[in-house]
Amino acid sequence: MSLEIWNEKLNLSIDSLITEYRNNTKSLLTEGDLENLLYYHCKKNDLPIHSQITWFKDSRKSGYEVDLTILDEQKLYVEKFDEYDKLYYNFEYPHKGYFYDGKIIGIELKFVRKNKDLKKKILCDLKKLNEKIIPHKKTNIDNGVYKISDLPNVKFQILIGFKEETLLLLAKKHIEKYIQENLGLQEMVQICLFCPTKTEKLSL
Repeated sequence: MSLEIWNEKLNLSIDSLITEYRNNTKSLLTEGDLENLLYYHCKKNDLPIHSQITWFKDSRKSGYEVDLTILDEQKLYVEKFDEYDKLYYNFEYPHKGYFYDGKIIGIELKFVRKNKDLKKKILCDLKKLNEKIIPHKKTNIDNGVYKISDLPNVKFQILIGFKEETLLLLAKKHIEKYIQENLGLQEMVQICLFCPTKTEKLSL
């Protein structure tokens, strides 16, 4: 399945989640609910999705956990690699009991119920992607750590739900300002904001 089809199915899953939330606002109370619902809708659309996958630093050490990750399970290896195995397989990839090299979509999630610390909450994942995960991934690709992965096959989706529209509109202003001033590799990131009455898919 191509990255483009993954993106189409992910957008369909997000649309289904938003419809479910609008039909029953009690379905989303926490960020955990948001993760569970998106995971469910992605699985219904046959997406190979996993929770809390580690994205590595350019030192090949464990770096950052991303809420949900879509990856090609044919290129996901779960065999145990101890020191002997590493030598036997000429193993060079970063790993945590499994390793992966291929196209990938990372998904970060937030659910916002109140205005307190709004700017910090809604920008933290965008900053993590822009200032940490993407630069480290780029460095690992440039240094040949990955043999298959390249930047055009690495995408990110930020999905933020809000209890009410006033929070969404305020958050949108903060995000657009940050994107204009800071975001480098904009083509790698999609952002969707939603509440019971409105959806905003930001074009970067």
